[in-house]
Amino acid sequence: KYTIWPGIIYFGERIYREYRGRRTTRLSRVLIHPSGAMELRIEKPSFKYTAGQWLFLQVPEISRFEWHPFTITSAPEDPYVSVHVRQVGDWTSALGERLGVGPSVVASMTKAAISGSEKDDKLVGFRGDFVELDASTTGDMPVVRIDGPYGAPAEDVFGVQVAVLIGAGIGVTPFASILKSIWYRQRRGNLGSLRRVEFFWVCRDSPSFGWFQSLLQEVEASQADPNFLRINIYLTQKISEDMLWNIAVNDAGAPYDPLTLLRSRTMYGRPDWMAIYEQINQAIQAGQYLPGSNDQLKTTVGTYFCGPTPLAKAIHAATLHNTNSRVLFTFAKEHF
Repeated sequence: KYTIWPGIIYFGERIYREYRGRRTTRLSRVLIHPSGAMELRIEKPSFKYTAGQWLFLQVPEISRFEWHPFTITSAPEDPYVSVHVRQVGDWTSALGERLGVGPSVVASMTKAAISGSEKDDKLVGFRGDFVELDASTTGDMPVVRIDGPYGAPAEDVFGVQVAVLIGAGIGVTPFASILKSIWYRQRRGNLGSLRRVEFFWVCRDSPSFGWFQSLLQEVEASQADPNFLRINIYLTQKISEDMLWNIAVNDAGAPYDPLTLLRSRTMYGRPDWMAIYEQINQAIQAGQYLPGSNDQLKTTVGTYFCGPTPLAKAIHAATLHNTNSRVLFTFAKEHF
């Protein structure tokens, strides 16, 4: 009785997942970004999800038995489901080759993005900083299957007063969906308990900003209250003398950051998490962070992180150190 009934339940769940994964699914479009990320846009009417969740993806043409987990980067309000895939392994590289944009094509795009040179005329379909592929340019798209969605800590972001969203490199993907959803909810006036958002993105190199740049520009430009969303981008790579000179020349007096084209300026080096959380803590207690809030109420600041474990430990330590009777800092990490 301790093995048969759980086994039956597990077997039934696997059959249901197989049925759910085989429902009508169509890969409609692929965007290739200089950072090496492929944005797959998929249409599946039966798929319902919440911002911050993830799914399993299968491409039978590459492997009939492999299912790979990816964070959903589209918002529930979008007419499609999107995931971002980096070509860093056998399966993802095979998918890139199948689409005609393997690692060699991505490498040339990244080189052009770093040097700032003109795009190669052979790479047709350029719009801004990505290559756009659809059935009209590639002939046929491979068959894909998706299974999910599955829950993640970041989906609770609308239940706290202050949300601190921290992504490291490609770990920023869960927050693409959340920031899109925030943008849609702002237009409807339905943000729940959420009153302020601090977004941090820590990147090693400048081309990584490419695929997320347009979304951040849209979200930043739509802010009626400049204090609601604060974007903090950190570039941790060692900057060459030529690049430093170009940044200095283009940044002087410019209304936008030369790397990200955002009003928020890029910061260089690693963030001091202890100092950052101390500033938030002090501002909340002084009544400057959430104007008009009742001093007797306890403010909940939810931190949602996706990235490597060493960085998670430093952020978690900062949240624990700054929690007190007036401000509660919570921490949730998503593994990927």
